[in-house]
Amino acid sequence: GSPAFGEAKSHSEEGLPGFVFPPLATYGDCVLEWSPDGRQLAVRARGQLSIMEPSSGKELRRFSQHGGYAGPIAWSPDGRLLASAGNHGTTLIWNAETGVVLQVIERPGCAYVADIDWSPDGKSVAVGYYQGTVRIWDVSADKEAGRIDGLPDSVHSIDWSPDSSSLALVSGNGQVLA
Repeated sequence: GSPAFGEAKSHSEEGLPGFVFPPLATYGDCVLEWSPDGRQLAVRARGQLSIMEPSSGKELRRFSQHGGYAGPIAWSPDGRLLASAGNHGTTLIWNAETGVVLQVIERPGCAYVADIDWSPDGKSVAVGYYQGTVRIWDVSADKEAGRIDGLPDSVHSIDWSPDSSSLALVSGNGQVLA
């Protein structure tokens, strides 16, 4: 049978590298992201956020504060923090080692999170919302450092410049803003 959530089955008997984790969700409700050092994999499914270790097939940690669909997740550049969003539109900043929620970024109005991106210097996280808003969060100060409102369409993807000085985004109508 299939292994339980958080367990893995070795692929070695089939001559394939790595492990196969059990089905985590249905209808595409699963998001994943490698840690910056490539040793861990954050997996968001079934209202849970787990940190997996693909080399051993083990689930290292499970965080359960989120509910609902699997929203975007993003590791901080140093791998110590993890940002994740759920269907309620709130973004949580976690200590990736302990699973403790360190900060809560409340949603603006009735907005749902489309994308999350850490600045390369690790000082800020940008949260893009389907309702046409981007919030820039100063993680060290635990407060909003900037905001872009009134975009002509929803925000689908955001990305910081390599020097952490500016953002580029793609709106729902395909327009790239930089």
